[in-house]
Amino acid sequence: MWAYRARDENWRRIYELFKDFWFVLHQKTHPKHTSTFYNRIQLTVLWNYPDEELRRLSTRLIWHAFIWIQINVFFLTLLFALPESVDNIVDLGQDILWMIGTFHMLFKWHFFYFYIDDIDEVINDLDACHCEPKSGPAVAIIRSEQRWFFLMESAQGLAWHVGIILFCVLVVLQPLLTGQKLPFHTVCPFHWHDPSQHPISHVCIYIWQCVFLFYNMACILYTDLFSSHCFAQLAVNLKILFVDRTNEVFYSPLIMQILTAFLMISVSTFEALVARHEPAVAVRFVIFMVLSFFHLFCWCLFGDMVSEPFN
Repeated sequence: MWAYRARDENWRRIYELFKDFWFVLHQKTHPKHTSTFYNRIQLTVLWNYPDEELRRLSTRLIWHAFIWIQINVFFLTLLFALPESVDNIVDLGQDILWMIGTFHMLFKWHFFYFYIDDIDEVINDLDACHCEPKSGPAVAIIRSEQRWFFLMESAQGLAWHVGIILFCVLVVLQPLLTGQKLPFHTVCPFHWHDPSQHPISHVCIYIWQCVFLFYNMACILYTDLFSSHCFAQLAVNLKILFVDRTNEVFYSPLIMQILTAFLMISVSTFEALVARHEPAVAVRFVIFMVLSFFHLFCWCLFGDMVSEPFN
């Protein structure tokens, strides 16, 4: 079986996918690996890919425990702030939207932590199918299809990077554009979130929310990319064994993805309409709605690609 040996965690490896994308696009080379293989490298660089080998490292165990704790703490601070937003429909919808997103993040993190070895098997098998030597009259057609899918997946990933960065920047700048005290409406013990009572702790919470947002959005981006791209790879390298195995591994996150995407699209659309007279507030929800809709569309598109040959 194809083995994953890329343990070099140089930060530059996070852009290795786009280097290969450039060569495939301009020099017509064959991709070295699948996009899912590169997404796994990106998560490994972020120390958020807890496979069996990495779980043996004490530093990784501590880091994964820290990730789990800070996501739960963030969710609780959102929950405690909910009563303050009851009288304002925009603030209430915004808090509910962030809570749905955080719950989705918690589900994804727990799922990948406990099923990461099964996910590894799927990614390794798909990459082996991509990299194995091919011969015969159809090899040119096979290589062409693999290149096309790799370019499509890489372009989608690049577009998602741009959208996520734009969304994160707008969220971080909200306190400067509106009267909001923090990027996210949260309540902390002893009023640490209140700048008038605890200015230093307020700055610390502001920085923590910014770092939390960028780091976890990057992790969610890469996990969702290789989850959806696994089905795109099935479409180009269709083998019934892979289809059954991939469906078995990714069934739960797919159901959760569809459910949370539906909720996030509904709430963000409603919030954008309610806040339409406040462009600085409404634009966040519009971008979030577009990202959620596009992500759901990609899952449906890749699913249709896989199921089409059997119809």
